[in-house]
Amino acid sequence: MGAEKKRVLYDAHQESVEEKNGAAKIMFSTHPKRSVAKKQNERVLRKKFEKKKPRLSTFRAIMIAFILGVLCVGQYGIIQDMGLKINEKQTALDDINANNEALRNESAALGNRNTVKEKAEKDLGMQEAENVIVYTPSASNTNAQ
Repeated sequence: MGAEKKRVLYDAHQESVEEKNGAAKIMFSTHPKRSVAKKQNERVLRKKFEKKKPRLSTFRAIMIAFILGVLCVGQYGIIQDMGLKINEKQTALDDINANNEALRNESAALGNRNTVKEKAEKDLGMQEAENVIVYTPSASNTNAQ
């Protein structure tokens, strides 16, 4: 399974490497319960210090995907609604501009004397005044009487 960990003790007298390895082998082979307990303790410590990876449950993943989907569809709907409103406003603006242009043309036509005369004769039934002399008493004539 896993590699055996060798413990080396430094004593006052120097031992050879073979003696140290042999002593470690004897220690592990004579005490199997101790070595198993030691391995379990190492696993526990390793698990304790390992970074725990956050696990995303299936339900949370589905809920996040659903919320993102609703947001995307909602945003698309809002954009489409704004596009329709823009088109309506553009149509209204075009109508107003056409009406404004017609009023400008009518105003320019009314500024022309010939057009005013023709309109007065045709639409209103007016006629040009005849040469009639109207006598109006003046202030000097009223004093003489």
